[in-house]
Amino acid sequence: MTASTEQQLQAATAALSQMQQLMLGMADAIRAANTRMEKMERQLELLTPITGAQERALRAEIRRRAEALSGLYRLQDGSRTAIAAAIRAGLKGEAGVRAMRELPRIEYSVLLERVALWDDYDTMRAIRKRARDGG
Repeated sequence: MTASTEQQLQAATAALSQMQQLMLGMADAIRAANTRMEKMERQLELLTPITGAQERALRAEIRRRAEALSGLYRLQDGSRTAIAAAIRAGLKGEAGVRAMRELPRIEYSVLLERVALWDDYDTMRAIRKRARDGG
């Protein structure tokens, strides 16, 4: 090998090494951008409220649960409204929203499960006491 060929080979090796470093840097930047995009998508999903149909279905499920709890605790028919209001207040409070329509769409299936499992003994006792006292 001649000296000029060896110099050209070293220059090409140095250029390839530099290109490799640039490519690694670009890959890191792409990964970081991808992570930021995923976080932004998640935040956007949390800001997207439930649809009107989902809200109606959730309200219907709340009414069914209120009716079931009214029977379970042997309360008067008028107590269903108070039970449903307590369930709605619990859902809104957990989600940190002021209205049912503001509940996050991504949480819809979890919200349905929460409604199906809702049974706050202290709240039910207070509702029973109000119904019994006529207030």
